[in-house]
Amino acid sequence: MSDASLIPIVAAIAASQMNAMKAFGPIVRVDANAFNSILKEADAPLLAVSGCFWGNAKKYLLNYKGLTFYCKTPFEIMVPSNAQIVKCSSISIPYV
Repeated sequence: MSDASLIPIVAAIAASQMNAMKAFGPIVRVDANAFNSILKEADAPLLAVSGCFWGNAKKYLLNYKGLTFYCKTPFEIMVPSNAQIVKCSSISIPYV
């Protein structure tokens, strides 16, 4: 396969990634400390949480001031008592 024949494939992949970003909006990946700080700032946050039973990392998703914050950590994050939690079987975000 020549390099020229890969151009349509690469273009299709780029287009699908851009469509995913349009659907999700901006997603900001942060570490657990930054996520915890943002979580404390939110009033009555809605938090999506997923995690495996066998010790894999937990994933957290939070929308705050128009941005969606994503965190993947092996540790459980302390959630404020006023937070609404949606337990998910999985959380998938586009990789761009």
